[in-house]
Amino acid sequence: MSQKNQLSRTLGTQHVAVAGISIVVAASTLVSDFQGYIGIGAGFILSLFIGFIVNLLLGISAGKLAAAYPKAGTIYNYAKSLFGRKWGAYLGLFLGLTFYLTMSFAISGETLAGAYALKSLTGWEVNEFYFVFLLFVLALIPNMFNFKTTSWIAGILLVGMMLIRWAFGITGLFSWSEAGQWSWENFASGDLTFLGKNGLISEGLALAIWGFIGIEFCGTLAEEVKQPNQTIPKGIFIALVIILLTSLIMGTGVAGFMPRTEWQALIQSDLGCNGECPQLAIGQIMMNNTGFVLMALGSVLATLSSLILVLAAMPRMLYAMTRDEGPDYGLATRIKQLHPKTGTPINAILLTSCLYLIPPMLGEKVTDWIFSAAYIWLLIYSVYHVLRGVDAIRKNEAKTVLWVPALGLVGTIVSIYFAFYGGHQFYGIRALWILGIAALVAASLKGKIKTVSKVIFENVKK
Repeated sequence: MSQKNQLSRTLGTQHVAVAGISIVVAASTLVSDFQGYIGIGAGFILSLFIGFIVNLLLGISAGKLAAAYPKAGTIYNYAKSLFGRKWGAYLGLFLGLTFYLTMSFAISGETLAGAYALKSLTGWEVNEFYFVFLLFVLALIPNMFNFKTTSWIAGILLVGMMLIRWAFGITGLFSWSEAGQWSWENFASGDLTFLGKNGLISEGLALAIWGFIGIEFCGTLAEEVKQPNQTIPKGIFIALVIILLTSLIMGTGVAGFMPRTEWQALIQSDLGCNGECPQLAIGQIMMNNTGFVLMALGSVLATLSSLILVLAAMPRMLYAMTRDEGPDYGLATRIKQLHPKTGTPINAILLTSCLYLIPPMLGEKVTDWIFSAAYIWLLIYSVYHVLRGVDAIRKNEAKTVLWVPALGLVGTIVSIYFAFYGGHQFYGIRALWILGIAALVAASLKGKIKTVSKVIFENVKK
């Protein structure tokens, strides 16, 4: 492969950590965290730690794979490298496309959460889908530069929205607002259930896991990271710890500020967008108009930070798959191209932006998109652990190494069962749609459909 068609290694641990935090700590996690703390109460902390462990095990497996196979394609590249050209290339394409398509669900929930906040912040009485489009345009601009520049822009937004989250948590914990006073009775009030609505290991676990999901995105930077065997695992761990601390401080401080019954009624009101933007109602109650503006601003910054990194990471996966497996004609030749000055996969970025803009325009509740994405994402997590196990066995690594992917695989499967208890039929059908589309596209690239399409293209060209 020519040097001009490779991404340059310029990133360090801080860039990996910023990317991980920016993608994970999104506006949709404001929705999921507050629904978890307010819906479940103190028990949500246990859900949160379970979610942290599930994602930490995933982070270990993903970090090891990224270090062993440091290319932009992540799961696509891992499968291809481990299972050879014939079956590995198809399996890699299938998994990579599944991951790529699943992101469209996740970014739908994220941009809708940000759009609600931006609409409230501006006061413009127009459909929220105009704000979805605006957020995509704003997130696309930084991606016109190299990733180091993109990362720093996302990092600046990240600092702003993290400060806002910590400010609300600390204000609540120390009762600095005249609107209420923190108490354990407020925080722990209500009945604790394990399954069903507001269950600790059903809905609570799904919300908690979503608060960390996406950390494996750091692996898409492997081709641009210096010393990936050290940088990526370290960046993932730092990001996960900061994410956990942020959720604990913010959620605990806010949830104990008022009785849960009052919070529940408030976030389901018009002020909380009937549960779709609970953070705005919380900001209004805790700090009046100033709090409302801060929460709206924090949500917009979180969405922009996440969206910027998504539009940086996922196009690199598409670029890697097309570069290695795509035909040398048609759209594929455009996707393979890098910008001559910045070295970024500019055409892949533009195409991904257009594709990802479609689902949020179709409309749906933020939480429906969140749970749909989380369901498929956990299935992909299982595959990460399997691939890491195969990698360890192939390299004759010590048997003690295998306990991480083995425990991670079991924990992920158990989490899928309980986190979506009672909803497997709904979310399972959505997962099958994504899996079916990914399988069909992969087959078209690796099978006879590729030959037929090439013949048609050549005839049309003549």
